[in-house]
Amino acid sequence: KTQPQGYLILILTNKNYLTKEEVEFFTENICESLQYYVPSIAPSSLHFYSGKKYPQLKNHLLIGALVLQHLNIVELKPAEAVSETRVFEKLCERIPSIGESPKGDIYLGTDSGRLLRIELQFKP
Repeated sequence: KTQPQGYLILILTNKNYLTKEEVEFFTENICESLQYYVPSIAPSSLHFYSGKKYPQLKNHLLIGALVLQHLNIVELKPAEAVSETRVFEKLCERIPSIGESPKGDIYLGTDSGRLLRIELQFKP
């Protein structure tokens, strides 16, 4: 089956809050996961970066991790996750939220209530 263009389909387990029509649509259009973690990192926020300030991060997902307390940077290509980098492990903070300013600055919210604007020196 071909995946609908422009859709990222997330599959939630245990609870079903979808209508019958939505269940039928997703059932027909489910694709395999591009990335998963065993054991779970307890992913929180998932952000697809625009590439405005850090062009080398275009087509990358930023994923906050609650269990291992880091930020995952996952490079995506069509139908595959190519690479993964873990950063801010020494921060010792859970990262439940990730945001991006209109200029492309990346912000992390932590469980302790801190809001951090980060500067990356990322080498793809």
